[in-house]
Amino acid sequence: MEPLRIYERLKERFGERVLETVEKKPDPFAVVDPEALAEICRYLCDDPELAMDCLSNETGADYKDHVEVVYHLFSYSRRHGAVLKVKLPREEPRVTTVEGIAGSDGELSAVQAAFRDSHGLQCGFCTPGFIVSVTAFGTALAATARSSADFSAALNSSLDA
Repeated sequence: MEPLRIYERLKERFGERVLETVEKKPDPFAVVDPEALAEICRYLCDDPELAMDCLSNETGADYKDHVEVVYHLFSYSRRHGAVLKVKLPREEPRVTTVEGIAGSDGELSAVQAAFRDSHGLQCGFCTPGFIVSVTAFGTALAATARSSADFSAALNSSLDA
């Protein structure tokens, strides 16, 4: 699916929480409400036609009047991607990141703890994407009562792509 069609679907589903879409080449993008980011990403991951299962890049840009966080998402099964941006006030630039996967009590999630306990932590660039992807795979596979072999196959397909 082309990025602009993905952004149209986001606009249909989330309305005003999709603040802007930009057709800029080579990477069109959608600017979304920071408060809606997690819900929008969950939809992009869970919708079978979108199936965005990989956070391939997360970057930040520091402008004079605001800060932007840019998320490059990709679907291995659908072979398409999308770029989301959140614009944050310079004085208080806050958005939920991989830390948002932790429990409300601040305890690490099972996936985060397993990465830590198994020495699976790498650089700050790779690890958040791995944790988010593994969490998404695990949630999807648990919802369909699949086996650990299915989980391994899903991860292997991501690594082979």
